[in-house]
Amino acid sequence: MKQGYWIQGWSDLVANLKVTQNCMDLIDVQGNGQYNLVVADQNQRLVSYRNTNIAWETRLTDKPVCMTYFYGDTSGQPCISICHGNTIYNYKIFKAFYKCQIPNIQLKQEEADIWKQYSTDKNLQNLIRDLKNLQQQHSNLSYKSLELLCFQDLQKQQELAEKYQDSPYIEDSVTCVSVLKKNVDEDKSQGQLIVGTELKFIYIYNQEITQIYKKYEIPGVPISICIFSEEQKDGRIAVLVRENCVYFIGNDIEPYTIDLQSKPITMIRQQRCLYIATMDRVVQNYQHKQKQYQLQMQHNILGIETVTTGKGQETKGLLIALENKTIQFYKDTLLMSIINLESNVSVMRFGFFGVSQDGFLITINIKGALETRTLSREFERKKQAILEKEIIKPIEFPPITNLFIEQFQREREQGSEMLRTYQYDLLRMRFKTAQTYLNILSNKEQAPQLNQNNPLRLSAIAEGLGPKFKLCCVVENISNQPIKDIYINYVYNSDIYQPFQLINQLPFLIPKYQKNFECYFTNIHQNGISDTIKIILYRESKQLIQTSIQMPMSELE
Repeated sequence: MKQGYWIQGWSDLVANLKVTQNCMDLIDVQGNGQYNLVVADQNQRLVSYRNTNIAWETRLTDKPVCMTYFYGDTSGQPCISICHGNTIYNYKIFKAFYKCQIPNIQLKQEEADIWKQYSTDKNLQNLIRDLKNLQQQHSNLSYKSLELLCFQDLQKQQELAEKYQDSPYIEDSVTCVSVLKKNVDEDKSQGQLIVGTELKFIYIYNQEITQIYKKYEIPGVPISICIFSEEQKDGRIAVLVRENCVYFIGNDIEPYTIDLQSKPITMIRQQRCLYIATMDRVVQNYQHKQKQYQLQMQHNILGIETVTTGKGQETKGLLIALENKTIQFYKDTLLMSIINLESNVSVMRFGFFGVSQDGFLITINIKGALETRTLSREFERKKQAILEKEIIKPIEFPPITNLFIEQFQREREQGSEMLRTYQYDLLRMRFKTAQTYLNILSNKEQAPQLNQNNPLRLSAIAEGLGPKFKLCCVVENISNQPIKDIYINYVYNSDIYQPFQLINQLPFLIPKYQKNFECYFTNIHQNGISDTIKIILYRESKQLIQTSIQMPMSELE
């Protein structure tokens, strides 16, 4: 595969960046058309690269979980949202300007009553017993109750009970974020922040991120969110959850699911298509609720990314990062190129970088090195030739003739009669076969007769058109003992056949060995009629085996 479609660009091998898949993006931070690489590092750093230099860096209060950006107004300057724990920090032009927290969830009434009873009587044994009974009733307990039941040390259990007794709420945490835009295909369209949480909730905030605009509860923990349509239309949202499902929710649509065969890794949207990577080394493509195709990989999948370039966001293909230090570039189901790397990829993004309108592939490997690549313009010239070469040509059918049309018309009008004729011919063929078999038996063409005391196997066929015939015979000793002193006798009508070059005795026959011999007869009848010739094998005046040969009609000289 050609690696030359990708041109190696600037790289920083000592960047020392530790980034997860959802904590890096290419953003027009100042709204001037110059895109920066913004990275939320696991070392609690927020770094912005402008071209090849670090333009801005600040410290974060905790390790980031995910990051996104959206346009909340018409100023053209995006708001960068960084999530960790239950807090969302929002930055604008490299300045933190707003912080919000996702709401805590109130305990279920039964569980809350148990904790309230403990705060009154301080009986730890009753608390643990009641929580176990509630769990056995197939009730989903909160994380603080599960944490208490996990420990066996009474002192540790007592500390946790004292810590959680006065809190009737459960603290939620963010797992993934996305943006619901007014126009999903426009990069700088105004949008609203969507947040997925550990307690299986989806929150849609207003554009100012001051209050929750809408709330959904789903039956799984979300790990990725993709938007398919605008809020003003049907607001269709795809949510990938840990429970091997994709849930679709939105305005005025009935929720439905896509079941997966393995644990999910990530999910991305490409126009109207949905790509889902799973742990069984498969990337599946879905469109309009239907599975279109899947790509089977030979190694574990680390991440996927779409390739779109130009102002119209023209789709070029799909990038799949694998555990064998490669990135494979696909156009639909066709493998276009392979990028070989020195280390496995930790995170990758494709988009605008700097002021260039050419798309850049930004990768950060597990060693913390930062690399950039761009798609060569040679790919545009050779893409069509590659696709045409790989496309399977359809079968060329002959042109439709008048004979074909007449035959098709006859089959349609007289189909029942043709079927009856076919069944009648089939029965006649079966009858003819049975009749022929009966004639063979009546003509005494019997199978060789075997004497079990001296087991031999004898077969013979007649060759020739006449008047001279050759009889080809095969004798096999199928016993476990050798046999010797075997004589041959021929029984025939002397008025029809005259023998010559006959063999009257066989040599020593070893077990499981075939002996071939030939004998010749001449048809001397003036009309060339046929008859049967018998070949008999005997030893010490005792017959061992015999066979009969029905001779064919002889041609006249």
